[in-house]
Amino acid sequence: MAGLLLACGPALAVPMPEQAPAVEAALGTEAQGGGGADSKVVSQTLLPPDVAKAESQPKLTLVNGKAYLVMDADTGKVLISYHGMDRRAPASLTKVMTALLVLERGRMEQVVTIDKDVERLRDTDSTMLWVEPGDTMTVRDLLYGMMLMSGNDAALVLAKHLAGSEANFVELMNKRAAELGLKDTRFSNAHGLDSRNHYSSAHDLARLSSYAMKNQAFRQLSAAQKADIVISGDVYPIRNYNSLLTAYQGTDGIKIGFTDAAGQTIAASATRDGRRLIAIVLGSDRRFNDAINLLDLGFGLRTS
Repeated sequence: MAGLLLACGPALAVPMPEQAPAVEAALGTEAQGGGGADSKVVSQTLLPPDVAKAESQPKLTLVNGKAYLVMDADTGKVLISYHGMDRRAPASLTKVMTALLVLERGRMEQVVTIDKDVERLRDTDSTMLWVEPGDTMTVRDLLYGMMLMSGNDAALVLAKHLAGSEANFVELMNKRAAELGLKDTRFSNAHGLDSRNHYSSAHDLARLSSYAMKNQAFRQLSAAQKADIVISGDVYPIRNYNSLLTAYQGTDGIKIGFTDAAGQTIAASATRDGRRLIAIVLGSDRRFNDAINLLDLGFGLRTS
């Protein structure tokens, strides 16, 4: 039964996201390094002025990520950036685009029947809802399962429901990315598992996140700390794996991710005095601490 799998299945073997540690007291810098073998380094002569200015600063020693960026969500101005336009594996930050498209195109109360295609993800050792072929869920509950618990099977089900196949949905994802001007982004799946032709940049992910947070339904979804979802008539309580929601005041989203190639990733949104900042961290092993430090630093900077 789906209920037994959800409560007791292999999903419990996946390491739970760590709690955010305390913020370091002092700031420091180190010599600016390379973007890593899996990234594409962009010459600063090609960067927009605000990005070039931010990229000219040395790497912050208090940030572990291999690439990071802080953007003012309202103005789009880049405040902090390190290899912010390098192409890297985004892991489950991919689901920001998946959720946005579902919210724009789907009907939340429509009931979806799970098909056997979800079984192909069972050997990926990744986060899952562990739904079974024949189970039924609403689009809304699949969305919450995908965003809060990062269910890759939920992402696949939603993609096939909205577009008929995952390949068709990926076309929609890449079309939307082009419409949003995301020049260093290419998707090859709806969930974010590692793939050679699946990448984005901290800058693109910040732009995507800023746009998504303008959608009220998306804001509500990404800020939810818990939810009750219904699978084939049975109710299951779930919680959000993004512990930044409770660890940092003003946090209202968005998504965390992890794969072997991507490392720990996070797209964080926080609002203070009516001002929203988006922080993106890629290739980290302490994403929550990185996000806290970047948001603290970003809120302390003047934007004029």
